[in-house]
Amino acid sequence: MNIAIINKRFSPLRSATGFHGYQLALYLRDAGHQVELITTLPKSTEIPETNDGIKRVWIKSSYDGKSILRRLLADFIDALRLVRNVSSSVAEHTIVMSDPPFLQLVSTFYLTAVDTSFWFMDIYPQAFVARGLISIKNPIYKWYIKQLRQFKPQQFLALGAHQARYIQHEFGYGNEICSPIGLQQLDQSKPATHPSWYQGDDLIYLLYKGNLGSAHDDQFIVALANQLDPLKFRLIISASGVKAEGLSLEIGDKKSVVVVEHMSDADLTYTDIHIVTLLNKWTHICVPSKALLAISAGNAVLYHGSDDSDTWQYIKSVGWKISDDYKQNSEIKQFLSSLTTEELSNKKTLSTELYRQLVTELRESQSNYESKLR
Repeated sequence: MNIAIINKRFSPLRSATGFHGYQLALYLRDAGHQVELITTLPKSTEIPETNDGIKRVWIKSSYDGKSILRRLLADFIDALRLVRNVSSSVAEHTIVMSDPPFLQLVSTFYLTAVDTSFWFMDIYPQAFVARGLISIKNPIYKWYIKQLRQFKPQQFLALGAHQARYIQHEFGYGNEICSPIGLQQLDQSKPATHPSWYQGDDLIYLLYKGNLGSAHDDQFIVALANQLDPLKFRLIISASGVKAEGLSLEIGDKKSVVVVEHMSDADLTYTDIHIVTLLNKWTHICVPSKALLAISAGNAVLYHGSDDSDTWQYIKSVGWKISDDYKQNSEIKQFLSSLTTEELSNKKTLSTELYRQLVTELRESQSNYESKLR
């Protein structure tokens, strides 16, 4: 079967969503399908060389700046250009991911539902509401929802059972495939050369790595940093996004905090606990892949978010959860004071076991999905 997958970015370009789309593309290729990736290329980037047997259709991004209004307009234009490339191709089935925004909306006008799958990473237009860009009472929002409800894709892919139920409620879709997002194949053995911020095994290293945007609670990280004993802990920050610079300015001068621009996969082996935070209003709407990246590294997770999220359901055996009331109670203080190296070591052992389990679940979900395309 000829299968097209649409997303803003795919490997070898760096992209959290594109990485997982690419992994599915490899699986489908190995299962004997002809796979085509339809994607955008930043204006300043040359087309990278690839030799994986997967065809790529590159479209130059309309805009790569930071203006919200210009980016929204460009996202709509790029979504239109991406989908129109699919509609004119030989694809027999199309997997439509959710980046850029409007991609699934535009697909409803050009693609046939029975030959289409939707893969939800972020969920629109709900993400626009969570960010405060539009109200659920707005006629445009209501029309957007109605348009998606009328389009019934052959199946949809979700992070887990909880997000799948949310999508079923919001859009009335059925035929879900639940697939864990965030797993990567990492070497968990420590390299001989340690990163510059590493100061020995006597410290416990907490890490916030990745996007720190509208969906994340930067003040939780501030509250955590304010209570860290520099004789016991180091908090490593390697963040991007709209809240990253402000966080660095607020806590970057603390002795217990180290801000770094880049972290390699090898650096992760020197960390112990990954911090994952997601504001409640973004639950199910935004997929925090950081948690399963932590599992891939064999690390534990400090989680600040909803009990109802698939992320917490996946990782609760290897994590600690801090509630929304952390500013009014002593949860953070209790966690830090009671944490022992023995407990941490046990969580990390369980994390390695959980990784193997989730890899099996991922493969099973890919196999299940592929079987439905035949």
